[in-house]
Amino acid sequence: MQRRYRSALIFIITILTVCVTGFAAPQRSQQTVHAKATSFMHMSYRFSAGTSATTRGCYRWQGTTITYKITDSSAYYQQVWNSAVKHWNNANVVNLVAAKSGEKPDMTLATATTKKARSVSGDAVGLTYSSYHSSQKIDNLNVLVSTTSYIYKNVATQMKYSQLQREHVAEHELGHALGLEHATSKNSVMYYANKNKSITTSDIRGLNAMYN
Repeated sequence: MQRRYRSALIFIITILTVCVTGFAAPQRSQQTVHAKATSFMHMSYRFSAGTSATTRGCYRWQGTTITYKITDSSAYYQQVWNSAVKHWNNANVVNLVAAKSGEKPDMTLATATTKKARSVSGDAVGLTYSSYHSSQKIDNLNVLVSTTSYIYKNVATQMKYSQLQREHVAEHELGHALGLEHATSKNSVMYYANKNKSITTSDIRGLNAMYN
């Protein structure tokens, strides 16, 4: 039996410090993203120091080699997702590899638009759907079957996210696709409302605990 679970990265309006936990269903769209592109080589792939806490996991893949496919054909979002893939691969815990032509990927890395982006209270910038075996576990973690991660282009554009901030959203959603839960530390890329933080040593410890 397979079950589905979804998790999201929420933005918080700094002045109001309010977030909305309801999620809009992903809608496929050909909307053009008007965000300003930055250098494709600007992101640091090092890891910042985390806290003494370890980011927890709730699911994991059967093995450590996991295939993915990026469905957005634009160079902009290809770079956003590829940067997130490269950064997680640099942790040397899992090996994310692009699926071959015609091969069904384990992870689908996509973009979408919400029906309506709320500019006052908040909305989801990213969302990950995870399908997993309800009875198959490894070290008490349910084994994943497939995941689909989205970045909501219209929300990110309305909130004026830079390319680097969108890469952090991609890292966060990819963390969920690997099985990580939300972190309690605001310094973690897995914190539920975060656009300016990247992968920390706390996140890597969590991934190590899940897969090693």
